[in-house]
Amino acid sequence: MAPSLSEAQIAELNATFDRLAMQLSKVHLHKHTIQLLNRSKGGGVRYSPGGSGVLVQKDDHYFIFTAAHVTANLDQEGLFVNTRIGVRHIKGTVNETDYERDRMVDIAYLELERPFALLLAESYTFLPFAKIEEGHHPTADARYMVSGYPEVNIWVDQATHTVTTGTSHFLLAMANDRPYEYYHIPPEACFVLNFGGAGFDLETGKKEKGIKDPYGVSGCGLWRLIITWNRGKMELDYRLIGIMFLVKKAKYHVLVGNRIEVLTQAIIAG
Repeated sequence: MAPSLSEAQIAELNATFDRLAMQLSKVHLHKHTIQLLNRSKGGGVRYSPGGSGVLVQKDDHYFIFTAAHVTANLDQEGLFVNTRIGVRHIKGTVNETDYERDRMVDIAYLELERPFALLLAESYTFLPFAKIEEGHHPTADARYMVSGYPEVNIWVDQATHTVTTGTSHFLLAMANDRPYEYYHIPPEACFVLNFGGAGFDLETGKKEKGIKDPYGVSGCGLWRLIITWNRGKMELDYRLIGIMFLVKKAKYHVLVGNRIEVLTQAIIAG
């Protein structure tokens, strides 16, 4: 039987985990995550938050995974991203579900034209397909990270039309069965996570409680954090297990994401 840990030891392990999670989000998850922008209507060139996405590479194919309601107006108005050379229109083709028909399946992927993908690769990091985990079974003690671009983290200089954006990272736990039942959310297609509004500030490394509703993170990644031990030291790895698409805050304040296999199976089949 393994020896029990003291409260001080448990607190130290939790602090180590939080520190490593912040480092992982800053070094890796932040680089896999991209802000999607809409062109604002009216005079001048202005941009507004359209959602978030995850950059993924499979062999010689480059994708942005996101939510279908984020790409809904792509054909008419386009979507834009911040690149090394400024805000640019996304070059690629989109496949998306009909979320108006089924509100609990809300996923899309943009397959990028290679030159445009290589431009993004100068500033971002495409997630290898091997770091996607299908069929994840949540456990009560597991910890998860939601990393995206809330609307409060975008600043547009209207004089120069430059866009500055910032990610927020939320360490969360899976919800029990009650929110699934209350909101009629199918567990075979979705993950539901308890949301308390706390996140990491990437500049200070401190937990922040100011973001109560993370609107704008639709389409961002849900990541499973994996603890490993190397010569007695805790290390963290990560896998993409879902794409977020919904906030619920009636009886239960939760975030909802589609399981990643709902999206990846469409790519493999297609």
